[in-house]
Amino acid sequence: MGYVFHANDSLDISFVLSGQAVKKGYAERLKEQLCEHLPWLMDEPLAGVHSLHRVGEASDELYLSRHSRLILRLPRERQELANGLTGVSLELGDSVTIGTAKPRELAGVRMLYSAFVTMGESEESAFLEACRHRLSQMDIFVPLLCGKARQEGLRVGFSLMLQGLDETGSLRVQREGLGGDRLLGCGLFVEHKSVAPVGGWGR
Repeated sequence: MGYVFHANDSLDISFVLSGQAVKKGYAERLKEQLCEHLPWLMDEPLAGVHSLHRVGEASDELYLSRHSRLILRLPRERQELANGLTGVSLELGDSVTIGTAKPRELAGVRMLYSAFVTMGESEESAFLEACRHRLSQMDIFVPLLCGKARQEGLRVGFSLMLQGLDETGSLRVQREGLGGDRLLGCGLFVEHKSVAPVGGWGR
C-alpha cells in the first residue's frame, strides 16, 4: 500500500515561557532537556523544535518577555503527551519554566521560509539540487530562493524560501520539512510574513 498524506495530521504547540534570558547557542541544551522529559521525541521523525519565538537579542544572550514561546511541531496524536511539559524547568544558561500550551493549526499558505536548512551540501547549487530532489519526492515543483551559506557548529546550511505553493504542498512541506536536525530548529518552515518574529540566529 502506498504512502497516504493527510494534510491536517501535524500542528504546532506553543508553550508560554517564563524566565529572564537564555544563552545564545541554546539549541543543543534545549534538545537534550526536552528529550529527557519526552524520550519519544528522538524517535519521532516528524517532531521539530522551532527556534525560540519572540526573544530579544543582547551581546551573549537572548532575553525573554511575556510574549516569548517554545513551539514544537508534532504529529497531532502526540499533543497530549507534549502537554506534559507544562511546569518543567529548563537550564538554558538561566532557568526557564515552561507554562501552558496552546495548539496552533498549520495553514496552507503560498510562501514558506526556513531560517536554516541543512542538506549535507555547502555549495549553493548542490544544496538547491538536493532540495529540489527532496521536494520532487513530495510532488512539489516550485521556485526556490536561498540565502548565503552559514555555519552553526559543525552544520552548514542556508535559509530557504519556497514560493507559489498550493495548499496541499504547503502543508506537506510544513509537516515533513527539509534536511536534518529538526530538533535543533533546522528545516522547519513557517509562513513567510512571520520570519522576523521567529528569528533563529541565536539558537
